[in-house]
Amino acid sequence: MIRKNVILMIVGAIFSFFLVFSLTCVSVHAQTEIEFLPTDKFEIPSYNGAISFDAGGTYENASLEENLWSFVSLHLDDSGWLESLNVSAKDSNLTITSIQSFIDETFAALLSYTVVGNGQQSFNLGMESEGGVWSVTFNDVFIAENDGWKLLPDNTIAITGASSNVTILYFIFPNQFGGNLGGSPQSVYEQHSVLIVTAVVVAVMTLITVIIRKRKQNQ
Repeated sequence: MIRKNVILMIVGAIFSFFLVFSLTCVSVHAQTEIEFLPTDKFEIPSYNGAISFDAGGTYENASLEENLWSFVSLHLDDSGWLESLNVSAKDSNLTITSIQSFIDETFAALLSYTVVGNGQQSFNLGMESEGGVWSVTFNDVFIAENDGWKLLPDNTIAITGASSNVTILYFIFPNQFGGNLGGSPQSVYEQHSVLIVTAVVVAVMTLITVIIRKRKQNQ
């Protein structure tokens, strides 16, 4: 018969193993989140551009390839997160002030930034669903596509006419909310429903951006 102290030693060894294993997993997970500060700049030397954030945050990975900064699991303090963000700046310096993403019953993403310089900026928010709606505002004024910005085939937003505050918004609704995920033809009533919902969502998201901006200015 195995003695009691031997059993306790075995149980203790097993417990210690799982404890060390769990702590190691937590440590590895924590190490994947890299912190950054508002003073950090992500420069693009050959483009004479730079990217920064007006608040601290974390990301799992950031890399510069072909003049494009790619962020994975980007979290911005007092704002929100984006699972993926590819951003570039040419002859300009931009500061990202707000990011948001909602992927539940609604696919939506928002990014706001300020820019210094008359160059170009490009953003890909990682939204791959077709049939969505893009909106861009300059200084809280809605700008028509091809009048300062355009949508590229890979869902990258290219901006050329920005001078100060810019907000980029993307969203798409499932069919039951008036969207067109399936690509089927819509009736006139359904099309108007989409326009109404679009206006409401854009207004709400713009309000959120303004509130965040005002709160940061008052800090």
